[in-house]
Amino acid sequence: MQGMEFTIYDNRGKELETLVTDSAGHAESKEYPIATFKSGKYAKQLTYTVKETKTLEGYKLDEIGYKVKFEYVDDKTPVIEYILDVTNEKIPDQPNTPDTPDTTSTTTTSTPKTEDDSNMVLMLLLMGVSAGGVGLLFWKKKRRK
Repeated sequence: MQGMEFTIYDNRGKELETLVTDSAGHAESKEYPIATFKSGKYAKQLTYTVKETKTLEGYKLDEIGYKVKFEYVDDKTPVIEYILDVTNEKIPDQPNTPDTPDTTSTTTTSTPKTEDDSNMVLMLLLMGVSAGGVGLLFWKKKRRK
């Protein structure tokens, strides 16, 4: 879903960055440290919070703050990726009340009729009478010669 907005917060609640999804529903943040280090050694893992701050019209805003923690796979891991999959609930259509104008548009389309509901017996009877009449004409013409 394009145009959804997410904000990244640090562990103290400070806003770090706002991301907006592209046409594929993808957004990518800047690089952030995953831990604190003392004397070149791992000290403490950092936690970030990702929260949806804007959604598409007709959908409920997901107000859950998703905690994100990164972990090294080994000492040689250059980039760590975290994929957050968020699904928004669609807001049900509200019935119109007298105070609200009807903003829904109704489109009526007319499709061509593709089936035949004529009476087949009548068609066969008319074909038989026509064939009989043509046959009678040929018979009379042949008798005259």
